[in-house]
This record gives sequence, C-alpha cells and structure tokens, in this order.
Amino acid sequence: MLTGGEPMLFPDRLHDVIRWVRKTCRATIYVYSAKVDNVDLAVSVMAASDGMCVTLHHQSDVIPFIQFAEACSGLLRSKRVNVFSGILLPSVPDGWVCKDNIKWIPNCPLPLGELLARMPHEKVEGRMSGANESQGID
Repeated sequence: MLTGGEPMLFPDRLHDVIRWVRKTCRATIYVYSAKVDNVDLAVSVMAASDGMCVTLHHQSDVIPFIQFAEACSGLLRSKRVNVFSGILLPSVPDGWVCKDNIKWIPNCPLPLGELLARMPHEKVEGRMSGANESQGID
C-alpha cells in the first residue's frame, strides 16, 4: 500500500516508487489518495498499480472523483472509494466499492500484523536512496 501524506502531490516520484516495487518484488500495489483532480495523472497511477482507494474528504472532491472514475472505467483494477461523513456522492460508479460515513480516527493504530515503513525520500542518480544498486530505477 502506498499512502501519504498525499502521494499524488508527487506523481513522478510515485511512478518511480511503483516501478521500483515492481522490479524488486511481486507485492500488490494499492495507492491510497485523496487527490485525483488531475485526471490524466491519476489514471496513469491507476494503470501502473493494482488499484486505488480514493478518499473524499470534502464535497469539492466529488466531481474530480466522478471524472476520474469515468476515465478509468476500462481498467480492471481494485477500485475503492471512502466517503467521509457529510459528503454526498450521488451514486457509486460501476466497478467501485464504497465505504461511506467515514470518520477521522486520531492517532489511528496499525492493524495487527501490519508494518509501516517509510520509503527513502531522496532520489540519487536515478535510484531510490537506500536501494541496492541492483534495484535501481529506470
């Protein structure tokens, strides 16, 4: 799972990370984001990953999400949308699983058996910092 802060603030880096993960292991890649207002970039991330979970925090997030959902309707990926309490999503787009009435959980603990790891922040000469030389990014 790739999550934030907000991974879609850095789409080039997000694509680098996805490529790096694809080269180094067979992990399933889900991207969690609240930012799909740049539809082309969001669709490219959906296409590169195994799926996305989009969270709608504000009513203004709904129209960009609907546009994004329509644009990636032909992609066979995991598609989930979390809708915060008080946000009206007129209908759930085909192929999307919706969890509504989400409430913010302060200091939310990790589920049992889960590990939170921070990806290296710096890119050095086309490679992820901390990655083995054999695991470089194109």
